[in-house]
Amino acid sequence: MEDMLSRLVFLRALAGVLLCGSLAAQRQKPPKPPDLEILEIHAVRTHEGIEIDGKVRNTSARTWIQVQLLIDFIGTGRKPLATRRGPIELTELASGEESEFRLRVPDNGKAIDIAVNAEDVDKRDLTVRNAGPFRIE
Repeated sequence: MEDMLSRLVFLRALAGVLLCGSLAAQRQKPPKPPDLEILEIHAVRTHEGIEIDGKVRNTSARTWIQVQLLIDFIGTGRKPLATRRGPIELTELASGEESEFRLRVPDNGKAIDIAVNAEDVDKRDLTVRNAGPFRIE
C-alpha cells in the first residue's frame, strides 16, 4: 500500500512538472521573423579602400523607409573594430521588394570580415537574415 502511495505521489508530481513545462512553452513568443535578408554581398579591398556591394530583400509585411545598413568590421579573434553605415538604393522598400547597395569605406588594414545590421528612418533595429560574417577579399 505504501509503495502504491509513493507511486501515486510520484506520478502526480511528474504530471505537475510536465504541465508547468507545457504552459511555459505556450507562453513564450515565437521568434520574430527577419525584416530583411541579405541575398548577395561582396567585400573587396581596393587601392581606394573596401568596396561593399550586394542585394537585400524586404522579408517583412511592412514597407521600410530609408533603410540604413550598419556594416560591422571584424578583426582577428572576432574582435569588432568599427561600424560604418550606408543607405540602400531604394528610399522605400516594400514587402518582397529587393534593393542593391554599394558602400566604399576606408581600409584600416585590420578587418578580415564584415557583418550586417540594419535600421529604418526612425532608428528602429531591423532583424537581418544571412547577416554574416562575410570574408573581405
